Amino acid sequence: MLMVFTASLWVIAGWILRLCERHHVGDPINIHAQKHQNYLNSLWLIAITFLSVGYGDIVPNTYCGRAMAVVTGVLGTCTSSMVVAVIARKLELSRAEKHVHNFMMDTQLTKQLKHSAANVLRETWLIYKNRRLVDKIDPAKIRMHQRKFLVAIYALRKVKRDQRKLAENSVSLGDVAKTTSNTYELIHDIHSTQEGLSLRMTAVEHQLSDISRELSSLADLLRLNAKRGSTDLSITALSDEPVQPVDNLRRRRPALDV
Repeated sequence: MLMVFTASLWVIAGWILRLCERHHVGDPINIHAQKHQNYLNSLWLIAITFLSVGYGDIVPNTYCGRAMAVVTGVLGTCTSSMVVAVIARKLELSRAEKHVHNFMMDTQLTKQLKHSAANVLRETWLIYKNRRLVDKIDPAKIRMHQRKFLVAIYALRKVKRDQRKLAENSVSLGDVAKTTSNTYELIHDIHSTQEGLSLRMTAVEHQLSDISRELSSLADLLRLNAKRGSTDLSITALSDEPVQPVDNLRRRRPALDV
């Protein structure tokens, strides 16, 4: 698609540039104007301007041609950036391919690590054997095994370093961005849950305050009812007390007078 756009732009821009320069084509003094008689020269100017090369062998003479050259240069820069981005994206491995590649490399490095560790152990045993378990010590053979021992240690360290690099490179920018996004979503969910819990706690507090008010009003009602009950009992006791008749009172008066 970009190639088609580039070719179309070159053809159209070259034709427009030749139209802009048609008034200076007949000028015998201006050498650059005479070069625009050929359409291929205008197309060449558009191409080198589009690619940001600019040899300077052909230049526009009119303001229209210069404006066309500027537009071509800007479009060429944008198109070149897009081409580089597309090529880089095509050459970059996908996420699945990266995982497969990292898995294969990790397997290979693990095998190399085991092989290097085995070489270290073997050379250590051979050094000990040639020093302790032989009747006649051969210094040349001991030095040879010592050199192999150092080489095995160097290979072991190199494999470990490669494993660390592989572990560091396995985490790409896309994975980091995805992890960051997931972390942000998790934090947002936690904040939402906390807000919901705070609202529920506030509602529970309001309900508890309502219950406490109802309990206090109920206690007041019970005390009032208790007071009313005691008053009714006293009135009932007074009404049940017997009343002495008037004749008995009259009979008691003479006795008191005597």
